[in-house]
Amino acid sequence: MIPLIGYTDRFSARPGEAIAVKVSCTAASRYSADFVEILSADPNPDGPGVRYRNVDAQFNQSYPSRVQKAFCGSYAVVEYSRSVPVGAEWTFSVRVQPWLITADEQIVASIVGIPCMSLVVMQQATVLKTTSTGIIALTAMNQGTWYELRIVVKDDILSFHKIPIRTLDGAPESASASWVARSELSIDRIAFGAMKDEPSSRYCKFFNGRIEDPALISASVTQGEPLDLDSVPRSRVLSWWDFSVEISSAQITDRGSIAAHGYVVNLPTRAVCGSRWSGRHMNWGHAPRDYGAIHFHEDDLYDCGWNTDFLATIPEGLVSGIYGIRLRVEDHEDVIPVFVLPPTGTTQSKVAFLISTFTYQAYANFDRANFDDAYKERRAEWKAYPHHPAEYREFGRSTYDRHPDGSGVVHSSARRPILTCRPAFIAYVDAKGSGLRHFPADMHIADWMRARKIDFDVVTDHDIDREGQALLSPYSCVLTGTHPEYHTLSSLNALQEYVDGGGKLAYLGGNGFYWKIGNSSQMPDVIEVRRAEGGTRAWATDPGEYYHALDGTYGGLWLRNRRPPNQLTGVGFSAQGLFEGSYYRRLPTSYDPAMAWMFEGITDEIIGDFGLSGGGAAGFELDRADRALGTPTEAVVVARSEKHQPHFGVTPEDILSMHPLLGGISLDLIRADMTFFENKASGAVFSVGSITFGGSLYHHKYDNNISRLVENVIRHFLGQALDVGAFASRRALRR
Repeated sequence: MIPLIGYTDRFSARPGEAIAVKVSCTAASRYSADFVEILSADPNPDGPGVRYRNVDAQFNQSYPSRVQKAFCGSYAVVEYSRSVPVGAEWTFSVRVQPWLITADEQIVASIVGIPCMSLVVMQQATVLKTTSTGIIALTAMNQGTWYELRIVVKDDILSFHKIPIRTLDGAPESASASWVARSELSIDRIAFGAMKDEPSSRYCKFFNGRIEDPALISASVTQGEPLDLDSVPRSRVLSWWDFSVEISSAQITDRGSIAAHGYVVNLPTRAVCGSRWSGRHMNWGHAPRDYGAIHFHEDDLYDCGWNTDFLATIPEGLVSGIYGIRLRVEDHEDVIPVFVLPPTGTTQSKVAFLISTFTYQAYANFDRANFDDAYKERRAEWKAYPHHPAEYREFGRSTYDRHPDGSGVVHSSARRPILTCRPAFIAYVDAKGSGLRHFPADMHIADWMRARKIDFDVVTDHDIDREGQALLSPYSCVLTGTHPEYHTLSSLNALQEYVDGGGKLAYLGGNGFYWKIGNSSQMPDVIEVRRAEGGTRAWATDPGEYYHALDGTYGGLWLRNRRPPNQLTGVGFSAQGLFEGSYYRRLPTSYDPAMAWMFEGITDEIIGDFGLSGGGAAGFELDRADRALGTPTEAVVVARSEKHQPHFGVTPEDILSMHPLLGGISLDLIRADMTFFENKASGAVFSVGSITFGGSLYHHKYDNNISRLVENVIRHFLGQALDVGAFASRRALRR
């Protein structure tokens, strides 16, 4: 266990609002908590450091330690608590598609009552266990094959059946067996996808696969064909948990006469193709019965469910910014970022720094498969954040991971510790820099603004998703972080409306506004990703499952949703390589008198051939201007990256064919285009099109051409003049 770790119930708050803080601490002594402003988050000895400023707060005190654990695994529960009027004959049936079969028992359904029964999948056999009579075993299942499992009681004979429904690898044989049993049935609780360990009250033996249409019928159904519940007389259907109902919620609906509704736990995947999927519709909203399955996984996690240790009330009068709740005990420390907005309806600065909390959440606890000796040595040498997701699977996975059964992780919850969103967390062993991504990397921009005396307020993706363009409209300029990749329709609309209404946007990252995500008030603090069609993906969503369960909208790339990022920022994702950076070369357009303000004080032709992220300002993931994808006709490319390493390649969505006569691959697309445009409403956008750009701001203590360029842009957006002479004199002294 991590000795000291915590999480909060929200990413952001305003002065006077309280944040619930949940902590697990293994120490025998009390731990201390205090409030800090996070100034910098880079552990690299050659970087700006990890720096905090203490802030007075009412909750700055010590608290008793206690251990709180996280328990993964999804399942569904029905609290039945009644005798079932089945008479002398009854049938329990369920459709199942195993995705991972191992030697361990996996529970398809667990019925607690008289008798207690469980349907078990394992390598050797499919098993029915009962407490009163014994065990029946049938032949094993094949992974990926749909079956109906059926328990039938008639004339005091219990029979167990396995009936294949559809298969991709040949038709397996049906199987059945029977024994003498009593017919009466009483049910207290039913669980699907797991069983409850009564001594610990924890669920266990999780199923990895899909379950569909569990049902209890007051009749014996012994024919060998799969059961069609729609054809069973309504009077005979006691319970039928139709998972195609209320797909967007945590509820499972009983369409039978008993109406014993239940709920799912830990975010199993819904809106997936079931055994009845016909292929006639790709949108589950048009054919819900085609999507009547739920996919359960042993490592799903929604809510750690930890108790609140204390409430952290944001001090009144606090300046908007990036703060942290710092927990300390013995030699252990955890700093949980908190993003503080100005009071409702007010601003404290003309600049808003948009924190990419949707992207932080999508990558939450991503194991980049680089947790090796080199990583451990770098972490120890730099005294970086001491924990890695590879060490602590109990806090759930990211949407870049796969479940053990090979399916992609579509949900990410904020109700858990997020190890990757911590000061000093290293993503890569970067030979030329710090190797930071997401929150620690974005702190390069925040620290630069402080160093250049640019006041800023903080807002987050979650805030503009809730409050829309009205939250941004008072600001003269909005800055993004290094990688604003994930957005909802609401958050993307807020930014587009801001620019269309005359706002100024500085996009200081790369591969931004790329993936569409779903969310819903019915499942708070969750985002959903369907990696549809194409794109640079860690895994691909199965055909027919491209629509989000949470909001019912089409997922995938914003490009495939006819909202390419070029429309907002002038550039869109074009190429990717390893975590290395190159530089930009100024184009002739940059010397046009109309662009003089942007390059004032800069005489260099090469821009950004340095930096703490991969050694250069143009690296890792690059964006290009492309009028065919929506780059405005008035956009001007002022600088373009070059000399990228051989491992860089074009994004998949730009490749129609490998054959040169059918388009082939254009290496010209491997570039970052530094782009600027204004619109008719006096809105303006400046885009750098590179993830590593922000790492170059610190070079020579923020005295460099990248720093100067961005300051020129922001001051121009704010209508402020710059002291060109001071910059030139500093450069002369350095030389």
